[in-house]
Amino acid sequence: MIGLKQMKPNDFTITIENDIKQIQDVAEHLESFGNANHISPKIVYQLNLSVDEILTNIITYGFSDSASHDITVSLSCSKSEVTIQIIDDGQQFDPLSYTPEGVEDELEDRPIGGLGIHLVKTMMDEIQYERINNENKTTIIKYIS
Repeated sequence: MIGLKQMKPNDFTITIENDIKQIQDVAEHLESFGNANHISPKIVYQLNLSVDEILTNIITYGFSDSASHDITVSLSCSKSEVTIQIIDDGQQFDPLSYTPEGVEDELEDRPIGGLGIHLVKTMMDEIQYERINNENKTTIIKYIS
């Protein structure tokens, strides 16, 4: 983990490197964030799974070099929703335009992998994506009331 910035009890930002092992740091802070903001365990689980899927994709597929890259995860909570923004400087990837193959197939007929983004789209209430100044900005929103 590179850094953690707590701005208020209902928001924080954590910056990690493109290292799969650091996803656990984000998960632990998201869990604490959920507890501090009285978010239901079910919603915290959905948020954690969604963030894990997005970060795993960024780290696994987003960089064409072996250099260290920063990934910033910002969380904020209002009375009605949790908003998480993930910013990286990896290759452009718009999760909104991705449609996995075989989602409608029987489980045994589905190809392995490729369902992470589908899970995120299913569990979150809103997903936004934009590419600005060579950075991917993926925002997921979960309604909590």
